[in-house]
Amino acid sequence: MIVAPLSRPIVGVIALPGDKSISHRALLFAALCEGPSDIRHLGSGADNKATQHCLRKLGVHVDGEGAHVTVTPPKELRKGPVELDCANSGTSMRLLTGLCAGLGVQATLIGDESLSKRPMRRVAKPLAELGAEIATTDGHAPVTVTPKPLKGATVRLETTSAQVKSAVVLAALFAEEATRLYEPELTRDHTERLMAALGFPLAVEGEDQDGKTAIVVRPFSGVRPKGFAVWVPGDPSSAAFWAVLASLVPGSDVTLIDVSLNPTRTGFVNVLRRMGAQIEVTERGASAGEPWGDLRIRAAEKLEATTVGGHEAHMAIDELPIVMIAMAFAEGRSEITDAGDLRNKESDRIQAMAAVLKALKIDHEVRPDGIAITGVPRDKRAPAQANVEAELDHRIALSAAVAGLIGPAPMSIAGFEAAGVSYGAFLQEVKTLTGEARPPSDAALARRKPITVAIDGPAGAGKSTVSKRLAERLGYTLVDTGAIYRSVALLTLRAGVDPNNAEAVAPIARSVDVRFEQKQGGQSVMCNGEDVTDAIRTPEVSRLASVVSTHRPVRAALLDIQRKLAGVGGAVLEGRDIGTVVFPEAEAKFFLDAAPEERARRRMDELAAKNQAADFETVLHEIRERDARDSARDVAPLKPAADAVLLDSTKLDVPAVVSEMERRVRAKEK
Repeated sequence: MIVAPLSRPIVGVIALPGDKSISHRALLFAALCEGPSDIRHLGSGADNKATQHCLRKLGVHVDGEGAHVTVTPPKELRKGPVELDCANSGTSMRLLTGLCAGLGVQATLIGDESLSKRPMRRVAKPLAELGAEIATTDGHAPVTVTPKPLKGATVRLETTSAQVKSAVVLAALFAEEATRLYEPELTRDHTERLMAALGFPLAVEGEDQDGKTAIVVRPFSGVRPKGFAVWVPGDPSSAAFWAVLASLVPGSDVTLIDVSLNPTRTGFVNVLRRMGAQIEVTERGASAGEPWGDLRIRAAEKLEATTVGGHEAHMAIDELPIVMIAMAFAEGRSEITDAGDLRNKESDRIQAMAAVLKALKIDHEVRPDGIAITGVPRDKRAPAQANVEAELDHRIALSAAVAGLIGPAPMSIAGFEAAGVSYGAFLQEVKTLTGEARPPSDAALARRKPITVAIDGPAGAGKSTVSKRLAERLGYTLVDTGAIYRSVALLTLRAGVDPNNAEAVAPIARSVDVRFEQKQGGQSVMCNGEDVTDAIRTPEVSRLASVVSTHRPVRAALLDIQRKLAGVGGAVLEGRDIGTVVFPEAEAKFFLDAAPEERARRRMDELAAKNQAADFETVLHEIRERDARDSARDVAPLKPAADAVLLDSTKLDVPAVVSEMERRVRAKEK
């Protein structure tokens, strides 16, 4: 693979693949639940596929392909003997070793040539403290697990490793007593966050006399967590390649959306900012205890040397190879220390990156636990093609590719296919954002896969106006779900039926026929053949719609109508439970809100335009009352979906909101 320097800046929006670390853990935790679990935006790389393959060998049903799978545990997992092929995934091998030890599975875990060189005694030793019998092959794979009863213990890890920690936690769930686990230093905490959010018996307690925090794992008490639904934020390690590339290509301005902002994963952001990178972080929401949001990176005037060591080096350990590329293009001498564990990854990443730096003719000094790099800015480099070897390591392949894209000379990368372990689509997405990919033909545009867009929020937040304009911009069908409920409320009012009587309202909901028709002047709402566009917008109907929507049989009856209207994609739906109930599988979700006072003012303007008199305080009271009722109802309460982007329209005008939504939708269209 020859990667040529970019001739244009990177401009646009990218939706990153699901985080690899969170995806591994979500799959494994789902296998331990009592019912099926729904995992969306799952990491699509080879490592996550290896975990899925191993779970299937254990009897777990993993249905679906790509980013959306359903995991259903069997009544009893296979006890073996079974061979589990972890391919190139160290996370799969180490975590599955702990899982098999806990479950009492007779298993042999194998891997490819690269994985078979990585240290496995580091996980076997602490598991042995719980009573597990784990045999390695001279400290490496193959790893054999022999079933033994496990006991609780106080385990003080010698290795700073989230994988080792997670393996011990998984095994401890099946010990006879509680386990207290101490780390030498804080590592990425996806295991703790996910387990706590999903109801697993894990707690993080205060510091002991040595200042260490204890992770306390209690064994299952006969009842396991029910299945769960989780959305996986984007991979921050993949974001690091974009952050360095956009920082060093003049004129670049790229936004990475839906990225995990877990503070144990964003150490590279602090390092690059210190070097002069222009990175703006915007938190958008949280999913299963994991914060997520956007990273906007603009080209830096220049990067300056820095030093990375201690705890910061551990927090950015996976991103240090691409940080080395940033250092190679920075002014001055940079140093990385306390990063000896880089030698125990898919390759010896210190030596592998030293080879890349040598090919780039960058002065460097290799050290046992790091490297020193004397950078040379791009405009001072002599253009000469570099030839490097990816060493079967996806991070080396991608880091070398970034160096080639920055230039000024091409980079020839042997074994670049290793990038598929985490981010095989990287170079194609670079071409798309630079405009260097071939412009799509009309036929290609016609084949573009439209997605489903869910817009939720309280009354008066501007959902109807925004949804209409967004649908027009995208060329999508607009499905006003609120109008469907309003139509039922209108029919209930006309029939003289008590709106609080669910049994009386349900037949109306089951028989209603609501359609949306494009007419001159806009979209009309047709209810049982009658144009009710204006009739359903009165204050009385609005109030009754909130009442009838609380009834379970009414919601069940209208759910099918909403799904049929949305079809198979290319639809914008707005309401109060679209992203949580009606279309939880929607690829783009938004929660549009505004201050109650602003929503009351807008409602007053609407009524004035229709020559309807109203009192501001009365309207404000009705809005607050409806908010409380919608949020507190038992059936489909008003709340943001875990993966919904939160937008406050109090100070944003409609074009700004629509523009933000459109660029995010376009980034997710296939």
